[in-house]
Amino acid sequence: TGGFGRNRDIIAEYAPEMADCTPMMPPSHLGDGLKMALDLGAATKDMGIAVAGAWPISIKTHRNVMSVPRWGGIAVNIDGNRFYQESCSEGFYGPLTHAGHKQPGHVYWMIYDEDINKNINEQEDAGHVDSMKKADKVHADTIEELAKITGVNSKGLIDTINKYNNDIETVGYDTVFDRRNQWGKLRPLVKIEKPPFYAIKCVTSLTSMKGGLKINGKAQVVNHYGEAIPSLYAGGEVAGGLHTKTYLLGLMTAAALAQGVIAGRNAAREPDWTG
Repeated sequence: TGGFGRNRDIIAEYAPEMADCTPMMPPSHLGDGLKMALDLGAATKDMGIAVAGAWPISIKTHRNVMSVPRWGGIAVNIDGNRFYQESCSEGFYGPLTHAGHKQPGHVYWMIYDEDINKNINEQEDAGHVDSMKKADKVHADTIEELAKITGVNSKGLIDTINKYNNDIETVGYDTVFDRRNQWGKLRPLVKIEKPPFYAIKCVTSLTSMKGGLKINGKAQVVNHYGEAIPSLYAGGEVAGGLHTKTYLLGLMTAAALAQGVIAGRNAAREPDWTG
């Protein structure tokens, strides 16, 4: 049944501040499995982190532009100010995009220069390169001109980039958010200084739910007393319990495959009820 990313009412119930995020999952992800199991008395796990920010996407084309901060770009709001440590040292981009959704108008801009653009085109995988090509972007020869085109506060953006570049030049890292690498703990920071300069206006997307029904080791859905609900199994996005405070990239797919096999094997052992 998947998650509930297309059900705004359920999202608003568990994470009201994320209700206006852009869903990127199939239209069928309406929370039907979750609602059905809750009606049977099912317990839940990690619903407090179920709704987590996912990719930063181009506001017009909905293309994933996470390549920008991964290769050294920065994220700013309408005032030209950075709002989070773009290397996402947690190993997950959700905290960055969650913070982005809290910015005025729920929008923010990914800012980068020609050197970063070249690295993305030459070193990213084909999927991300294609996504970046299809993102709606603007460019300019100066930061002041870029600010004028985007509507971002010119002084704020200029001051932000000057401070960022000066930190890298003088101390070797960003002193505002303690950013020390382009992504995670890989690749040293680079200054944003080579024209043309680029900007992509972004919103935060939702791609999957990180919490859901509580299951046991047999993939049986359990109630609030830890008792298995007869003949009810769950796996994949509708199930919770794997992520706790953060999300390990790629785990959704691995979990769906493993839990699906476990649930299927155990369900097949159920007594024949057809008569």
